[in-house]
Amino acid sequence: MLRWLASDQLPPTLGEGCRRPLIGVSEYSSLLQARRLLQQHNIRHLAVFGDDGGLLRLLGFDDIVQGIEHEYLHELNEALRQRDEALQQSRHSLLLADKVFESTMEGIIITDRNGVIQSVNPAFARITGYSREEALGQTPALLKSGKQPPEFYQQLWRSLLRDGRWQGEVVNRRKGGLLYTEHLSITAIRDAAGECLHYVAVFSDITQRKQAEERLHFLANHDALTSLPNRTLFLEKLQGAVERAGLGGQRLALLFIDLDRFKLVNDTLGHYAGDQLLIHIARQLQSRLLPGETVARLGGDEFTLLLEGVGGEAQVAARAQAMLDAITELSGVAGQQMFISASIGISMFPLDGRDADTLLVHADTAMYRAKDGGKNGFQFYTRT
Repeated sequence: MLRWLASDQLPPTLGEGCRRPLIGVSEYSSLLQARRLLQQHNIRHLAVFGDDGGLLRLLGFDDIVQGIEHEYLHELNEALRQRDEALQQSRHSLLLADKVFESTMEGIIITDRNGVIQSVNPAFARITGYSREEALGQTPALLKSGKQPPEFYQQLWRSLLRDGRWQGEVVNRRKGGLLYTEHLSITAIRDAAGECLHYVAVFSDITQRKQAEERLHFLANHDALTSLPNRTLFLEKLQGAVERAGLGGQRLALLFIDLDRFKLVNDTLGHYAGDQLLIHIARQLQSRLLPGETVARLGGDEFTLLLEGVGGEAQVAARAQAMLDAITELSGVAGQQMFISASIGISMFPLDGRDADTLLVHADTAMYRAKDGGKNGFQFYTRT
């Protein structure tokens, strides 16, 4: 600033109002330093020297005041410019945030610290069926389906209060009553002191994706024709039942059911009639199930029945006969009259095997003995 003041005009005549020696400062000194020298020596003028030691000009108190005013105005203008730029950037950011809020496909809920809804976006209304006016002043419990236990929400709030965020899947209810699954993220908005001001919840409807996943899981574990558990799922259930029976000192029975002369049905009436027969038999077997029993289709015309917690062979024999009766009750399928029967082989845990594979092999062996014995009957596995 002193350099600017020194270059403002040509140096005055040195003889005017000067005394020896000259008291001065470098052109790079601050105005504050110049002011202090004036006050310290009780003088009205101060010399300003250049790099070569030459006198640039004499500086008075009025010059210092003028310099301070100039510097102040310069800094003020710079501060105003920066403020205007910041305001413009803030307006742009707010406009962008508003556009995102209004146009995003995810539903957004903004609540106060007590969970009272203060704002929702259009996607919220599209997903839930509730208008903005219906949601304001309510809490997110407006969407509660009852599918989550109280402990679920207690854990959610613990995470929010501890970590300031929560994320997971929730089953909620639309205004019309239909359930839907959403992926939900909740974040606490805090001030500089760490106090919670708002909660922001962002959610997306993943119902169709969940249904597709569940359908794929069902198809991977169930027979496509009859919807019964398939071999994979049945073996898992059988192994689990074996482990439970071993720990509890209980018995279980495995019935291997094979239709008699099923190939003849396919050959004479066609595969459509054969498929319809399998569907009807699956329904018949399911209709006779008792608690603790599982029926499955292993493939072709083979079915299995798992009986847990059985008492003895007499009880198992009664259940095998009930399955045979259910099958022979069918008098016709697909408009065709026919007599249907089956042969059943039975293995018992722990007598005939202590693992799923062994029990299945022994039940299959007993089934063939039932066929050899004249069909339309059942046989227990014997080692001889």
